[in-house]
Amino acid sequence: MFITGAMRYKCLITRQKQTDAERLMKKTFLLGWVAALSFGVLVFAQTKTAVPQQRVSAQAPTAPVASTATVVAQRALLDQYCVTCHNDKTKRANLTLEKLDLTTVGDNPELWEKVIRKLRAGVMPPPGMRRPALNEYEGLRDWLETEIDRKAAARGVNAGYVVLHRLNRTEYANVIHDLLDIEIDPAKFLPPDDSARGFDNVAGSLTISPTLLEAYTTAATRIARMAVGYWKA
Repeated sequence: MFITGAMRYKCLITRQKQTDAERLMKKTFLLGWVAALSFGVLVFAQTKTAVPQQRVSAQAPTAPVASTATVVAQRALLDQYCVTCHNDKTKRANLTLEKLDLTTVGDNPELWEKVIRKLRAGVMPPPGMRRPALNEYEGLRDWLETEIDRKAAARGVNAGYVVLHRLNRTEYANVIHDLLDIEIDPAKFLPPDDSARGFDNVAGSLTISPTLLEAYTTAATRIARMAVGYWKA
């Protein structure tokens, strides 16, 4: 009897140690999530500094010239399958391709983008008209796109910059759902977002303040508690 009681006592002590270890693990996990979520806010919000792209030199490099053989081949393809409708006389859809110089495709991107859209949709040539082989058809489309892109790259087009910013409430709730599979009402955790021009996701308006940072940290703490099933969340 004495031995049995001692064994039961030892089992109780072991279970208590395991419970304490589990609690410690949960607390560690909780603190880790608080730190991670808070750090995520800091990464997006600590600075409003723009990250500009590389400076473009004062004199943009010259665009590579398309090979003569390729230009001749694509010109022949247009003459055979496209100029029947799109010539200087008929100008179907107010478009003529009869005398366009294919060595300067990149100088007229709006016109050729229109042609590319028609080629991608498969409506040029129209149904019932002779069409080139698929590889020739796709080759013409891809070549036009490449020529436009090469010219744009040679111009040194600068697309601008992206402002680092924090997540707004909706984005924050979506991230929590993706990370933890928890549905939250962000209005219960975070103050309303400032809007700019009627939108609440404009990067320039998603700045951070000490008060807002504290709100995000508190929200991270409560959400991390929910994630580990802590009843006081």
